[in-house]
Amino acid sequence: KPHTREPKVVEPLGFIGGFLDAAGGGGWGPVVTSNLLAQGAAPRTTIGTVNTAEFFLTATISATFITQLGWGAFTMATVGLLIGGICAAPFGAMLAKRVPARTLLTLVGVILTLTSLWGLYQAIVR
Repeated sequence: KPHTREPKVVEPLGFIGGFLDAAGGGGWGPVVTSNLLAQGAAPRTTIGTVNTAEFFLTATISATFITQLGWGAFTMATVGLLIGGICAAPFGAMLAKRVPARTLLTLVGVILTLTSLWGLYQAIVR
């Protein structure tokens, strides 16, 4: 079992990640996950904990948007994302359980880098 240390900075990280997620529609996963992993937290625990917290964060943000904007703000894209997320969640959990921690950490880093590069490319092209 690899030695990991407990993250030191959790509360400010949660605040910043939650703010970015609510204000910009994303940021919780990439900001919080990568920071906790960089602080030495165990990859499986970090991914599971971040995803669980993200569920409650997203539920709260969604409830706020619905109460403030009404049901008309929901579109088919939103429904598609919900269905896709529900279908993909069990596969993510199985993958996190079976893949070695070091490989999982590398995969998370590569995926975060690629999605960030794609977002940067989209911002430059537009």
